Amino acid sequence: MWPLQKFVSIRWKFLAVCLICLTLPTIILGALIYQTYYREAQENMRRDLVLIAQNWRSIADIYHEELQRILKREEVLVEKRLESVVQSVQLDIELCGQVPGEEGAARFQQLLDNLAKIRLGRSGYIFILNGQGKYVLSRDRQFDGQDALAIQPALVSSKYKELLAVYRRMAKDEVKILHYSWKDPGQTEERMKVVALVYIPDRDMVVGANMYYTDFKSYELKRILAEELRDRMADQKIGDHGYVFAIDDGGRFMVSHDRLRDGEDVTGYGVSQGGHFFRTLLAQVRRLPPEKTLISSYIWKDFDEATRHRRLVAVAYNSSWGWAIGASASEQDFLKGLAVIRRNVVQTCLWFILLGTLVALFLAAHIARPISRLEHIAAKGDLDVEMDPLLLASNDEIGSLGRALDGMMKMLREKIGELERSRLELELKNKELQTAQFNLIRTEKLAAIGQLAAGVAHEINNPLAYVMSNMETLEEYIRAYEDVLADIEQLAKRSASWVSAEEASADMSTYTVRMTGARFTQARGDIVKMISELQGGLARVKRIVMDLRTFARSEYEDMVEVAVEDVLEQAITIVRGQIRHNAELVLDYDQTPPVRCQTQRIGQVFINILVNASQAIRTGNGRILVRTYVSGDWVCVEISDNGEGIAEEHLSRVFEPFFSTKPVGRGTGLGLSISYDIVKKHGGNMQVRSELGKGTTFTVCLPKAGAGKVVS
Repeated sequence: MWPLQKFVSIRWKFLAVCLICLTLPTIILGALIYQTYYREAQENMRRDLVLIAQNWRSIADIYHEELQRILKREEVLVEKRLESVVQSVQLDIELCGQVPGEEGAARFQQLLDNLAKIRLGRSGYIFILNGQGKYVLSRDRQFDGQDALAIQPALVSSKYKELLAVYRRMAKDEVKILHYSWKDPGQTEERMKVVALVYIPDRDMVVGANMYYTDFKSYELKRILAEELRDRMADQKIGDHGYVFAIDDGGRFMVSHDRLRDGEDVTGYGVSQGGHFFRTLLAQVRRLPPEKTLISSYIWKDFDEATRHRRLVAVAYNSSWGWAIGASASEQDFLKGLAVIRRNVVQTCLWFILLGTLVALFLAAHIARPISRLEHIAAKGDLDVEMDPLLLASNDEIGSLGRALDGMMKMLREKIGELERSRLELELKNKELQTAQFNLIRTEKLAAIGQLAAGVAHEINNPLAYVMSNMETLEEYIRAYEDVLADIEQLAKRSASWVSAEEASADMSTYTVRMTGARFTQARGDIVKMISELQGGLARVKRIVMDLRTFARSEYEDMVEVAVEDVLEQAITIVRGQIRHNAELVLDYDQTPPVRCQTQRIGQVFINILVNASQAIRTGNGRILVRTYVSGDWVCVEISDNGEGIAEEHLSRVFEPFFSTKPVGRGTGLGLSISYDIVKKHGGNMQVRSELGKGTTFTVCLPKAGAGKVVS
């Protein structure tokens, strides 16, 4: 197999792998086939739903036409019956008028009583109005003699006015048939009714006989036909989960799935229940031409369903019944027929993918074997390892890669040797740089000490001069004490030779005079006071020396937790002699937590800033304010002066090495640069703001001890 490799290019191997991509078109083709069947099934369902909705709209029209035909026939019969009733009543009234006197009046009243008992259908009755619009005969005679316009609501009273206007234009024996809506006293809603009117001129009254549409026998037929139509719609099944529904203009279900929601107001449903969809659907379908059908989809869940799912719906509007008739089907129903096609497509794709995977595994193993050997060589990290001769002899891309890797390893061996030499040189340069940096810092520190030497010497000279003065006085007192002690010794020797009291008294008088002259009592009090003052002066000298010693300590110092105010006090002790001649030093310390730092290096920062502040004040009546405060996780020191200030164009360069605004010979230009590096190495930050002629403020912020890494 190895000899064949020299004639086989890795490019052909990759081309073989690309054959696997044949599976991709297969999958795409299968997806396109499935999508085509899917769209065709969906379109068939849409077409079927439209036909079903239009068919039920036509059936509803047929039911309505049949109902209207029956209602019209009964309406004619009712009108003839009412016409016959009013004509009969007219004849009876005219007969009563032919009887004179009280007997005629009594017969008329008896007639009215009999007429009041008559019911036309379930709720129809006979009424009589005179020319003034008052009831001669009302329903159950409860409003007889009352003005019809006064006892009825405004809407009904307008109907009475129409009736009065009609009958006043009627001729004798003329019968008028009217249809209108009406509401009797005590009723909650208006209903359609039909009335027959006849005018009797001799008595100036109109006789009416009326009957509500609801009393028609065929009116019950409307309910029966509507219920039959709804039952037939409910029996219609579309697939496994489809059905026909109907919603009236008020948004109520006339026909729902299995009649379980009949009467519910679907427009009152929430958005998640489909209420918004049905409100929009009703508004759109009412605007459609009669022959058009609306197609849409919505999310719905019936009572017998556990989850909500998408449904397709075709809706047609039937204006005769005022119903929106919809044919609804679940997407699951038409997707069932696609399950077999989808399963076959998926299985075919899986087989191609499996076959392609096997081929890819074989080709990958064949291609990766020499690459794995190269990887093994590279993973060892041993640049002296020998490459496989067979690999180097291969004529394909792997052989070229092996030869390139072998050449690269040789080159790396040479470069590593050069890098090692460069590393040694770099370490040497780094040590030299560290030494130079150390010397530079020491030089700056010595320069600062040189600038402060006169002030420190003055600070030390004052207490030392006081100590020397007190030492001279103390020496005088000691000599006086020595003289007194010598006199006491002489007096003790002479006391042995005293022979009389007069001799002893004379020696004691001489001793007393000398004691008085030596001011022994005064000297004793002065000595105690001078010793206390000597201790204070020497302690002051010791403190200055200790602070100076701390400032001059070695750079290699451990980090310690210390109050920033203590470091400031040490720095102020050193520079106080230089500051006091031309500025007032004001301290404003806050209660700050400790910081972790190298005290002598941070002290060097404060000394540099304080010396610069002192040198910036030329008037002799300056003011330097040292303030400490806490800002979040930072402890900040702010040193402000009212000196000359720094020009705006120089502010961005104050921390650059060797940059100085001082005259030549008064500064190295390294103080602020070194201070800035010291603060940065402590994890802090240093800022400056200044205005020419008004002064400068330096702010040094260090992280609290234990605060970890703090973001500036």
